[in-house]
Amino acid sequence: MSNSDDQIRRAIRHTPVDDRPRYAEEWQRDLNEAKARGPAAETEAGRGALRMAAHLRERWLGRLLLGGLGPVRAILGWAILATVALAAFLLGNVVVLLGLVAFIVTALILARAGAHTTWSYAAMVLSVVLGTAAAAYVWWVLGAKIDAADAMTPEPEAARFGGTALVVVGLSVLSFIVSVIFAGAREARIDR
Repeated sequence: MSNSDDQIRRAIRHTPVDDRPRYAEEWQRDLNEAKARGPAAETEAGRGALRMAAHLRERWLGRLLLGGLGPVRAILGWAILATVALAAFLLGNVVVLLGLVAFIVTALILARAGAHTTWSYAAMVLSVVLGTAAAAYVWWVLGAKIDAADAMTPEPEAARFGGTALVVVGLSVLSFIVSVIFAGAREARIDR
């Protein structure tokens, strides 16, 4: 068994269950044709199958979180993400890294879900950039206020806009959610 055969097998295993029959047959046919053309073509067929399997899994996760696979699965998916976020907040340390990775992966999956218009994609990107900057500022303000209270000194002047930054975080989250829902609804209309 060659490395490309193993890659095809892994790609099929990582493909969502509903898509496996179609892609398994297609990828096996592609691999057989590539073997006749040589090792470079064979390697590219295996890598291409793995890339497509990752893309299909990403689309599946986007549909799951947006409710395209049913409300029960969507609620369960968001409950798992909320549990990871709560654990990251309460436990700290390494779990914060897990929460950060989960946040980034979820944002990327949702950003690629649906059929975006130019303005909805721009709103999504802008909300992520502004929200991240505002969240970092809120985090700094919290640390600065705690440090000032411990040292019994006045808070830094730059820390007085923490409430405004928190509002910006909330509006950014809302903007991100609205643009993702819009893209999901637009894709559903296009698919009809």
